[in-house]
Amino acid sequence: MADLRTLLLGQQRKPQKLPLVDHKGRLNVETRGLPKTFLYWGDLFHTLVNMPTPRFVGILLLNYFFLFVGFGVPYYYDAYNNNCIPGVFTFDHALWFSVQTSMTIGYGGDLTPDPSCRLTNIMVVVQSLASLLVAYSLLGVFYVRFSRPARRAQTIIFSRYCTMHEEDGVPVISLRIANIRKHQIIEANVRLLIGFNNTLGGSDDETVFHFTSLPVIGGNQVFLGLPCTVKHPITSTSPLYGMSITELEDADCELLVLLEGVDASTSCKLQARHSYLPKDIRQDVMHETMVFRSPNGRRCVEFSKFDTLLPVSSASLITRLDSSAQLPPISQAARYAFLASTAAAAASRRDGDGEADNSRMWDYLQSSSSDIRHSGVVTHRDHSERRDHRERLPSQPRRLTRTFSGNTWLDQPNWYPQSSSLPAGLGRGYGENDFSTTPSEASSEVAELEQKLAAAESQIHALKQQLVELSTRVHQALEQPSTAADADKGTLVAFASQALSMALSSK
Repeated sequence: MADLRTLLLGQQRKPQKLPLVDHKGRLNVETRGLPKTFLYWGDLFHTLVNMPTPRFVGILLLNYFFLFVGFGVPYYYDAYNNNCIPGVFTFDHALWFSVQTSMTIGYGGDLTPDPSCRLTNIMVVVQSLASLLVAYSLLGVFYVRFSRPARRAQTIIFSRYCTMHEEDGVPVISLRIANIRKHQIIEANVRLLIGFNNTLGGSDDETVFHFTSLPVIGGNQVFLGLPCTVKHPITSTSPLYGMSITELEDADCELLVLLEGVDASTSCKLQARHSYLPKDIRQDVMHETMVFRSPNGRRCVEFSKFDTLLPVSSASLITRLDSSAQLPPISQAARYAFLASTAAAAASRRDGDGEADNSRMWDYLQSSSSDIRHSGVVTHRDHSERRDHRERLPSQPRRLTRTFSGNTWLDQPNWYPQSSSLPAGLGRGYGENDFSTTPSEASSEVAELEQKLAAAESQIHALKQQLVELSTRVHQALEQPSTAADADKGTLVAFASQALSMALSSK
């Protein structure tokens, strides 16, 4: 009744939008305006390779049927009129003679053509050549059908849904790819393409589907030995920036995933494809971890969790966002430079030049702290802008930060929010009075480093004494060689002694 009502009222149902690529990697595209003869008979080999298996088997049976029957009719006519094939009295006999000729089974009994019948023997030769041609052609088609990369590409699976959530304050859209076979795919590269259906002239019938490549976090090279998650950051340069799911549906948007690689077993290049519509995007969820350690120490992949999604709570999002607004930790290079400067200052104080080196150390701490604070402010400003875009709220007001410069405290504007909890270490103390390190804390750290340095020097001195004692014992044992071999050893010992003396010198 509903269909009749829509037919009478002149209303048509809006067709369901299908993805460009189905779950098997086939294109959902119809071709019109081209002759079928040109499409299929113009390239018969690829037509046989790509046609469905039941249709291919039917064409194979029909081919042999017409081959056997087509040559069986003239055999029966020749045997009936000229008696050129003794033993052929009915059409059944002629048909079996045709089968034995095509399959080169070998004639038995009276089913042997008369050599004096030239026409019959010519037909036997033609049928044998035709049978060989058909068999070899079908053999090539069979091999290509069973070894084509499309079958291997179907063993690459894609997650049913792609997720959209935030990581370190940046929205990302992610999906999961896995190889269900054990033999690997070499040089696997993944590409993300976003397509928009642009209308021309305001008419929905005249459209142009335009694809744009999307950057992938970590690069396009992937390793399919384990399931991998492909992520695209939705930044200001992304075509998805600022668009909601409803806006993506209105724009007829579609996300196309292409994975290309080489099969390690056959060295054939393959391509796996999958497409996502806006209805396949899930917000504030992420894929569940499916790789863990088994009791025997090997990594285990649980494919039952491949499409499982876990909700991302708002609390975890806020926690990650606040932590991303903190200052970055001190770099390894700055840490090494700080320790080297501290050790040099301690050594200089033992040599009587402690005050000058101590001032140099404080100058270095001041410059390092200002550099690290500057990088942290820039990092926080980026995260603040991202948070403002997400929440559609104005940026939080700045507040003054007290920094130590020389012997005075300077008030500088800071972008940190009141609720930020900052990391410990060189950047601790941010809050009401922000500075890198107080003089009392630095003095305690220097004293601790001096104690560790003194302990290390005592250990080195003990090791040197042990080496001297060992060298003396070696000299005493091998000072007078008794054989030619021992003489060579004595030469080696001399070189070793010289090396030890150079290593143990006061320098």
